[in-house]
Amino acid sequence: MKIVLLVTNEPGKMCGVCDYTQQLADSFSALGMSAVVEICPAWSLKEILAVRKKYANEKDTVFHLQYPSMGMGNSVWLAAMPLILGPSRTFVTLHEFSIFHWLRKAIFLPFLIFSRVILTNDYELAFFRRWMPVAKSHNLIIPIGNNISVAEDAPARENKIVYFGQVTEGKGIEDYLETLRILAAQGVSYKAMVVGIILDEKSRIARDVRAAQEELGLELHLGLPSREVSKVLHTASVAILPFDDGLSEKRGSALACFKHGLAVITRHSEKTPQWMRECSYHMNSPVHAAEITAGLLNGSVATMSGQTLDREMAMREWPAIAKRHLDLYSA
Repeated sequence: MKIVLLVTNEPGKMCGVCDYTQQLADSFSALGMSAVVEICPAWSLKEILAVRKKYANEKDTVFHLQYPSMGMGNSVWLAAMPLILGPSRTFVTLHEFSIFHWLRKAIFLPFLIFSRVILTNDYELAFFRRWMPVAKSHNLIIPIGNNISVAEDAPARENKIVYFGQVTEGKGIEDYLETLRILAAQGVSYKAMVVGIILDEKSRIARDVRAAQEELGLELHLGLPSREVSKVLHTASVAILPFDDGLSEKRGSALACFKHGLAVITRHSEKTPQWMRECSYHMNSPVHAAEITAGLLNGSVATMSGQTLDREMAMREWPAIAKRHLDLYSA
């Protein structure tokens, strides 16, 4: 069997779904399967036909679309993909179905009829079934995994605070910086850093983070390869991830922080599953986050039990995720 993973991307742009796709392909290869990633510039009829032509002579092939991703465009030709590539061998993983416009949601009706649809968590699956109740027995959950493996030569941990992820709007970074200011005003001794990538250097949030280097002594570790990211994360003890819409299983940065043994302070919302609630600290405000952080650093706030976290993270190891995909393809 050959597995063709289909995704779009824009050159030089960071895309979590593309990272997921490459990790999945690597996991298939590690299990001895033939897997390739086809990166298309957009989902046009021309591109879909080009994929069919390329693999026309390889009958034992499955095609798995990862959606959405950078550069995907607004084409409706995705709806024809199961018919063009073959109904029984076409699959789609919808990473954020709940945020699609209703017209974009409708594109995936043919996949329900001719193919299989995969969601990544309970919240997305429940939302999907409310929109498409006829699909109740036709889809399943395969969670996303942690993209940052723990480096074997990780350095010693320090009393250090970290924000990890994309530096852009909607991530709550303003609240992270305000939490650091409150801690400094209270005389709490700490080191702090931002690890990730700045998407737009001209944005207000990018300017704020750069200014915090001097104001707060903030360390910036930007654009590092995953092995170096792991080393830097391992030096921290507390992660503050104040997502505007709350913690959810789509947050690969949170999964990486959990995997690296950090205490995670974040916002809970309707999207936050029970296991994540049990394994993280909910913050109401920067003042509240500063209170929790100070307690974690001085030992007056207890750390979370690891049993639930160990079980959930084991389900998100890449070999386990790859095997669940192979079971799906062979069904």
